[in-house]
Amino acid sequence: MDSVFIASFGDPLRTARRDSAVTLESVCLAVVDCPHTTPMWADSGVVCLRTTNLARGDWNFDETRYVSEVTHENRVRRARLEPGDIVLSREGTIGVGAIVPPGMVASLGQRLVQLRPDQGRVTPEFLLSYLLEVLEPTRLTRLLVGSTSLHVNVKDIRNLKVDVPPIDEQVVFSRSMGWLRAHLDRQRAVIAKLDELFASLQHRAFRGEL
Repeated sequence: MDSVFIASFGDPLRTARRDSAVTLESVCLAVVDCPHTTPMWADSGVVCLRTTNLARGDWNFDETRYVSEVTHENRVRRARLEPGDIVLSREGTIGVGAIVPPGMVASLGQRLVQLRPDQGRVTPEFLLSYLLEVLEPTRLTRLLVGSTSLHVNVKDIRNLKVDVPPIDEQVVFSRSMGWLRAHLDRQRAVIAKLDELFASLQHRAFRGEL
């Protein structure tokens, strides 16, 4: 999917040098850093997101951690997650992030940053794809001259330059990405069903039922 972005809008490491490029902060309604404290974990409650819950443009809840309602409320005092927000890893595993879907209730663990795109200027899909491109680890050092660690300050994120294409072009791109993700989700569901069927057949074969 990364190649789709570059084919549509060009390499952001090049387009960011254009005179028309603006700071990322200027096309966001908010850029919110995570609380710099380790959550008090609970056996159940409200989901608290970690870097392991993020993939390149998708969510991964194979391992989910929880906090109490009180802890959750303390951690969302700066801003609550809203549909269309972007959650991005800025330390450790860099170059992963996802868009908050409708109905998600969660707080941020450490090493994460929350962005709220100004959707009158940028679509969440466009902005996320841009970020996944420029923060890809092998390209990060080219963007942040002098940086040798896999760590991006919130200030660096705010000051990233982005050349914003017309909103109608972004909408077309976002629809295409939505179709691609839906197609991948269907493929994953088919594979999961096949894996389940194969495991069942193995079990029956082991018991001599075939």
